[in-house]
Amino acid sequence: MLRHVQPYHTADRRLNRIGRGLSAQRIVCGVLALLSLSALLALANTQPTNAPPAGEAPLPKSVFVDDPRLGKDPFFPKSTRRVSNHQTPDLSNVSQDPVDGTITLQGLSFVGGRKLALINKRTLAEGEEMDVRTKNGMARLKCVEIRERSVVISIRGVTQEISLRPGL
Repeated sequence: MLRHVQPYHTADRRLNRIGRGLSAQRIVCGVLALLSLSALLALANTQPTNAPPAGEAPLPKSVFVDDPRLGKDPFFPKSTRRVSNHQTPDLSNVSQDPVDGTITLQGLSFVGGRKLALINKRTLAEGEEMDVRTKNGMARLKCVEIRERSVVISIRGVTQEISLRPGL
């Protein structure tokens, strides 16, 4: 059986028809895209962009009070720009005992020849310092010596020995 083969030029015409249809579809899609874009732009130009939506109350403005007598500058804490003129408290009737029950020895540790003391939930070795809060205000505490059941500390130039509680 012989099969009839179409000449080359007939197949070429079919491809050209298909190609023309695809280009027409592209043109139609492009026109539709331009029309929808212009409709969106026209709709966007009808409403002001900075106006609040209808029916909503405007948000309140924040108000900040900058009183130099209150606090200090958080970004420049050592600045003298916000110097306050407050009076210093009278310390004549305050107890002179630097420890007065606010500093407690909570534990001792002797590991590998190193002595550590747990004072007010902070670990210190001999010679280390830390800031502590006392009834008279903040003070610098120095761990002078760690002994078997006590610690010798120095606060504001006063040296004292703090012992562990009897139950520990």
